[in-house]
Amino acid sequence: MSLYFPEPYHDEILYSIISRYHFYMGNTNSKNTLKELFGTENIIPTVELPCNLSKVCKFINNNIYNESYFIKNHTCLPFYFPFLNSNNQISLPEAMAKKNGRSIYAKIGITAGGICTKKDFYYCPECVKEDLDKLGEAYFHRVHQVPGVLVCPIHSCLINRYIITKNDVGRINLIRINLKYIDFTTKYDTNSNLIKIAKSASYILNSDLYEFNQSIITEKYKYMLDNLGLLTPKKRVRQNRLKEMFKSRYSEEFLEMLDSKIDDRESNWLRGIVRKPEKMVHPIRHILFILFLCNDVEEFFKRNKCERYNFENTVWACLNPVASHYKKLVINKCIITSDYKTRQPVGTFKCEICGFTYSRKLNYKDNIYKIGRIKAYGNVWEARLLELLDNEKHSLTGLAKTMKCDPKTIVKYARKLGKGDIINSKIKIPSNKPLNKVENYRDIYAKDILKLINRYPDYTRSEIRKELKKQYAWFYRNDRQWLDKNLPAKLMQVGKCFITNSRVDWAKRDYQTYVKIKSIYITILRKSNKVRITKSVIGNRCGISALLEYHLDKLPITKAYLSKIVETIQEFQIRRIKKACRALIKKNIEIRKWKVMRLAGLKPTCSENIIRTIQFYEQF
Repeated sequence: MSLYFPEPYHDEILYSIISRYHFYMGNTNSKNTLKELFGTENIIPTVELPCNLSKVCKFINNNIYNESYFIKNHTCLPFYFPFLNSNNQISLPEAMAKKNGRSIYAKIGITAGGICTKKDFYYCPECVKEDLDKLGEAYFHRVHQVPGVLVCPIHSCLINRYIITKNDVGRINLIRINLKYIDFTTKYDTNSNLIKIAKSASYILNSDLYEFNQSIITEKYKYMLDNLGLLTPKKRVRQNRLKEMFKSRYSEEFLEMLDSKIDDRESNWLRGIVRKPEKMVHPIRHILFILFLCNDVEEFFKRNKCERYNFENTVWACLNPVASHYKKLVINKCIITSDYKTRQPVGTFKCEICGFTYSRKLNYKDNIYKIGRIKAYGNVWEARLLELLDNEKHSLTGLAKTMKCDPKTIVKYARKLGKGDIINSKIKIPSNKPLNKVENYRDIYAKDILKLINRYPDYTRSEIRKELKKQYAWFYRNDRQWLDKNLPAKLMQVGKCFITNSRVDWAKRDYQTYVKIKSIYITILRKSNKVRITKSVIGNRCGISALLEYHLDKLPITKAYLSKIVETIQEFQIRRIKKACRALIKKNIEIRKWKVMRLAGLKPTCSENIIRTIQFYEQF
């Protein structure tokens, strides 16, 4: 039991408190002080995560200064705590209180030569001045010893390395701030990210974040990535897009300064931080990621626990208009896919009661009774349609209104159900009725068009259509033969040039098309391995889809060249495999089947030719 122990200062590291005790007690040998506090002289005092705290508390014999107090206020464990898994959150405080701490650094993910390691002590010159004014002495602040903190969170100035280190005086000696070794020159760095990181670390250290753990943090990340459009409908992270955005937020020099540079390896820390929690990611990297997501660590932790909308487990309404449970929440399963154009999530819902199946965009704030597309009407809807058809009392339009669908759908399902004869004989299918006084319209509109052609004989069909929209539309709907007979000949579009069919030099056109396709083919091979070479892709890239579709037989050189470069699915996969293998060989990385398959974006269930291609490259 001690009659005296110095009162800990705010944010003072426990090592500094022990060093002050050693100085005040007038001990000349650090081993004697350590034996008094820890009961043994065979202990090395550590800065970040000291152990055997129960012995220190027993020596102090003060109800206030217990193990939890020291761990929370005077060690760096709170800096790591929110990012640990739940098992380590229980075991590490116990180890710091009672054990020698051999496994602590391994569990917390701190290894020799690790991230932002600080071997020496650090101080802020402005904090030293304030401590001298208020307390008459200076001490080592906890936040300044945190790995990755390079500036003072209070004064925003660079922190300095204390000149006297453990290497100078020995690992067991206790170091206390001596003013003759203090450099009071205040220096600043223009990088605002350093200040944000320091303030973020200070907030984590001094806040009670015990409700968080590694799993909860990862779930919050997924929620915020979803809001940024960085999750697929299957809730997988769009890693390439994330990497691009993250690199645009931080420069490579800044990331390298914090030992957090992003490389092209599959196991880089940015990929690992958003995957299932398996290994520890350093808190500095968590801070970088949080600042990337919301620009404020305090806001991230204070925001309500993420409530990512779970579409799969949400109850949805059946929208079968003839079912007794219409608009009732009876569907409890949602199959999520991607829209092929927008890549936004689309849900498909099937009612197990009546078989009615529909799909819609997954915007839960929208009208929940809105249908995007009906995929199947189900047995209840078909039975109701049969009943109405047998009554023979409804017109086709009336049936469509009752069944809430298009008249053509009624015709389709009537024929499918074997009631096509009723549709053909009993129900009159409305036809497109011509406009009133057709002949009068014909004469008037024909006169307008012919007058314009006589006045402007060089006008093309498109120019005539723009000038006389109403007249052109009427003939297009009612008498297209008249248009073909009286309007100028059609022009064929190739690239940006319009050429009449009668004036085409097919030999010249063949060579020009061949040259253009060859250039596009080389560009595709150089820039991307994700595009399969097909006739439609070449046509779209060159702007000559119609020419290749309808007139390829008139282009023999182009046709022969296309037959050489167009790829089957297997040829496309082999090209990707070869490119992936060459990339690994260039980087001196051992070729493994799973690595190549992942780089090429292929599934394990591939053909034997692809396996043989990988085996060929494994020889190098």
